[in-house]
Amino acid sequence: SRPMPIEARRDDARPARITESWALADVRAASGLAWFGQALVAMSGNETRASFFGYDTAALKLVAFTASGAIAGLAGGTFSTIDGFVNPVVLGIILSTQVIIWVILGGRATLIGPVVAAIAIPLLEDFLSGTFLRIWLLVLGIILLAIVMFRPDGLLGGDRIRRAIGTR
Repeated sequence: SRPMPIEARRDDARPARITESWALADVRAASGLAWFGQALVAMSGNETRASFFGYDTAALKLVAFTASGAIAGLAGGTFSTIDGFVNPVVLGIILSTQVIIWVILGGRATLIGPVVAAIAIPLLEDFLSGTFLRIWLLVLGIILLAIVMFRPDGLLGGDRIRRAIGTR
């Protein structure tokens, strides 16, 4: 029998199961790696002091770089499984820029900030493109510029907000 084209298999539940299993693996791994996160925070604050306290900063950097590459690879594999199509244009400069904007606006010192920004910015883009038909990109740029100028730590990056939401 001939294999079905990818488009015909879109209703298959396999991509959802793969995504769920990776998410569960991430949660399991993260729960046992709190010390690693604390070591990275200590190293980002003052690398010399972290090495003085016994952290092998070169090994920590290597593990962090390797883990981030592995997570990016898994995310790309999951994306291609779910989408059924791989093309360099899909993950080009536009998506990379969007991710950087999410981190800048949400606050790089929080985990929840970029997630909130990743949800809020497309909603804001949709609202602005419907309200300001011709100049919505200009209005969005002015809003983003104002946030960067007046909230350099991001919308959820300030100490008071982090304490309020319980992230430190």
